[in-house]
Amino acid sequence: MTDTEARDAWVRQQRKAFTRWCNAVLVSGGHADVQVTDMERDLGDGTTLIALADSLSPDSPDATSSIQQRVAMAREKYKRGIKAKPTGRIHKMQNLGLVLDFFQAHGLTFVNIGANDLIEGNLKLMLGLIWTLILHFQVQLDGKAGSAKGDMLAWCSDLLGPKGMTVPSNFNTSWKDGILFCEIVNALGPGTIDVSALDPSQAEYNLELAFSTAEKEFGIPRLLDVEDMLDRPDELSVITYVSYFRRASVEGKKASTSTTTTTTTTPGDSDSSDNKAQKEKEDEAARLAREQAEREKADQEREEREKQQKAADEEAERQRQLLSAEQERLEEERKILSKQQQNMNADAEADRKRLDDERAELDALRRRLEQQQKTLDTDVKAHLDQVAKDAEAAASARDSADKEIAQQKQVLSDQAKEHELLQQQLDRDRAALDARRAELERQSQLALEQEREGIESLKKQLFDAAAEKAEQQEQIKRHQEEADAKKREEMDAAQSRFEHDREQLGNRIKNLEKQQHDLDVAREKLEHDKSDFEETKQKQQHENEQLNKRKAEEHEQMKNEARSALEQERAEALQALKQQQHDAAERAAQLEQQAKEAEQKQIAFEQEKQDALESSVKLQSEAEVLRSRLEHDREQPEQR
Repeated sequence: MTDTEARDAWVRQQRKAFTRWCNAVLVSGGHADVQVTDMERDLGDGTTLIALADSLSPDSPDATSSIQQRVAMAREKYKRGIKAKPTGRIHKMQNLGLVLDFFQAHGLTFVNIGANDLIEGNLKLMLGLIWTLILHFQVQLDGKAGSAKGDMLAWCSDLLGPKGMTVPSNFNTSWKDGILFCEIVNALGPGTIDVSALDPSQAEYNLELAFSTAEKEFGIPRLLDVEDMLDRPDELSVITYVSYFRRASVEGKKASTSTTTTTTTTPGDSDSSDNKAQKEKEDEAARLAREQAEREKADQEREEREKQQKAADEEAERQRQLLSAEQERLEEERKILSKQQQNMNADAEADRKRLDDERAELDALRRRLEQQQKTLDTDVKAHLDQVAKDAEAAASARDSADKEIAQQKQVLSDQAKEHELLQQQLDRDRAALDARRAELERQSQLALEQEREGIESLKKQLFDAAAEKAEQQEQIKRHQEEADAKKREEMDAAQSRFEHDREQLGNRIKNLEKQQHDLDVAREKLEHDKSDFEETKQKQQHENEQLNKRKAEEHEQMKNEARSALEQERAEALQALKQQQHDAAERAAQLEQQAKEAEQKQIAFEQEKQDALESSVKLQSEAEVLRSRLEHDREQPEQR
């Protein structure tokens, strides 16, 4: 099993065992209507912890000691300020602060556990809080501090050793087969379990037998599951469960010593009975005197421990406040960075929208150009068709004129002598007509070729413009993707640096928690060595100051670097976007200029077409004049 799996296993076992312990305490304390089902959620508003506090420490009307008076004052305080149905974080903070003050009035110390941790559902810190309550109210009898594991092992040895039973050496592997649980149950209730008939290899059966018998005979709740004990038992969960057996043993002894029996004596035994009663009274008085002295000594020790504990609590509270302030500052910085990131994302989104709008405008311009090109193609085709029709009509007219001239030539050939002058004139007119016809054909052919060349050039320009526009759009898209990728990389890098710094801060906080724990252990072992404690405290303060100073410098540097990188990236992105917008505007102006030139060419083409039509009309008019002249010339010889 890996370290992570082992850690998850003990967290899972403690969560189940401590949840069942809380519910058992709530039921025994008269709060059966309050139950813990989800520890992270139920302990987050303070109401369940307050019910647990009432169950663990009932109200005592005759508070005499200083601890009891502090507890009574704390109880009265949270009764006045409790919010039964907290609706916001402030109410939850108020409830949790009151109940933590109540527990601290009992002399408890919570290392690095605050209201914020409980509201946020920090499971490991919640388990630490519950274990502190179990240790104080359940494991430590009569509030006497000591090693929980050592005291419980000593009690098991005292209970089982004299009877020749197995003595445990730990609270995990020694209990896996269930034999120890069965021996303790049988020791508290002789005859309840036949230990000699048990087989250590039948661990599951032994554990189930011990748990069910303990619940039935002594009312001990089942905090543990059989499958967890078979896998890898959690030490704190087992100690919590075994502490119920010690309490049952202590309560049984108190009940047996408080039972009084009434005996009757005969007159012959009166003297011996009086002597025996007198001796018992003296022994009882001596025992009471010893107990009184022990109680006074214990009270003095408790007061001394309370003073030391109060000083340690004040120091721990100061450290906790410093850590809380640091956490709040880091949270504010995280919010600022998050807001800056949101602003950058909003700016990038606005830039993307502007690029999309420009791209849409370019697409609309391209569609208009395509539509104009289609219209131009249609007009050119219609014009070519009309020119072809006009050429066919001119050719037909020319053929008709040729036939008519041939007929006139045949007629005039018969009258050659008489019409020699007319023939010569006719030949000159014919030559002029042929020259005019050739010139007209040449002009028509040249106009058609120029028109075709203009159309092909326009098509080429439109194609080049479309290709250049597509290339520009591809470049804009590529630049945008590169800018977005660069932004994402920079943001990921900044986020990674932030997470790395946050992880380092968490490690430092864990180191600080470990140092605080070592300090608590040192205080328990060397509580009378005040000089060492002061030296350790000063060292801890110096380390905390250095740590806070280093953290402040590192976070300020990280914040400045992230801000510089973000501003530089934003400036570069804006510059690139402005350049792209400028290029797009220039290209749009070029396209508009090309469109105007195309319109001018189209107007020139229309003018040329009109000129060609006028030339065709003029040619037809000349043909009509020539035809009239020929008709006139033909009529004159007939008259003669």
